[in-house]
Amino acid sequence: MAEKITYLAKSDADYMQLNLKKDAPELWEDGMRTDGEKGSYEWWYFDAHLDDGSKIVIVFYTKPMTAVNKGLNAYATLNIDYKNGTRLERYLPSTTFRASKERCDVQIGDCLFKGDLQKYQIHIKGPDLNLDLEFKNTSQSWRPETGHYYFGNKGHFFAWMIAVPKGEVKVKYAVAGNEVSTQGGCYHDHNWGNKGIHKLINHWYWSRSELGPYTVIACQIVPEKKYGHKPVMIACIAKNGEVIADNADNLQLVKSNAIKGLGGKPIYNELLFTYTDKGQKFELKLNRDKNIMDTYLIQQEFQRKMAKLLLGFNGAYFRITGEAKLMVNIDDQAAEIYQTNNAIWELMYFGKP
Repeated sequence: MAEKITYLAKSDADYMQLNLKKDAPELWEDGMRTDGEKGSYEWWYFDAHLDDGSKIVIVFYTKPMTAVNKGLNAYATLNIDYKNGTRLERYLPSTTFRASKERCDVQIGDCLFKGDLQKYQIHIKGPDLNLDLEFKNTSQSWRPETGHYYFGNKGHFFAWMIAVPKGEVKVKYAVAGNEVSTQGGCYHDHNWGNKGIHKLINHWYWSRSELGPYTVIACQIVPEKKYGHKPVMIACIAKNGEVIADNADNLQLVKSNAIKGLGGKPIYNELLFTYTDKGQKFELKLNRDKNIMDTYLIQQEFQRKMAKLLLGFNGAYFRITGEAKLMVNIDDQAAEIYQTNNAIWELMYFGKP
């Protein structure tokens, strides 16, 4: 195998080696998949669009994604973006960490994330904040084939499974004396790997859209030049909770109208994901309105400058909001059109443009 190859593991031998079934993820796959020590990273991600107009993102990490060669350094993060444009952010590290390998059951300090692919609970506790949410899965759990993307011939991989492509959540929290109770739609996935992502991947665009009866997850990963630099696509289209299309070979992305973002990273104002198969065409158009988060992956200025000088690393993350429009065509005839002004997608940019 050439060093430059990047590929998704999907052969019968791959499934057997990874002890995975082809039909759907099992309960243990949302449990801890690493040991948390040097040479690994892992996180459990949750986001929701809530009826009060706010958006919430919660992530439980074993360590920063750029610190793979360091030991366990667990923390949880909480971000709430309110309808009025304000934001609440919390970073909650702790030396107390526990995670089950049998199912999703993670504790970081006083924070908990647990569930069984069908029902979940998250508890976040900080000095001035107490949050509890419950959510249930309303779609099939899914992963792209084995979920393992390999880079080169040394066994380096990035893995991904989607425990809850679409769900319903109820949220209650109190912050600074103010109590909030709301509900909405949500999503949960799980990632892990054994090599610094910034050394494998140049950048990715990831999107999740709920439009009418459809849930569309579309992603493009661009490896570093060492691993071929050829984009890797990820596609999952579900209708009424059932996956109806997920062949990544049928997905294309066209990006247009770029601007410069934090760190000089290009951000495209318009994305067009097109999935075509057997007379059906799904076109997802994403039109950027604004960034609701711009952050360097190394936030301390001195450390960031040293990493840029010595390692050439100046990674940045962008969470973007705007308009999503889904057009479903059958035999070149428009069949369905859905639109929302409340979509969120992300750009993770590790490498050089």
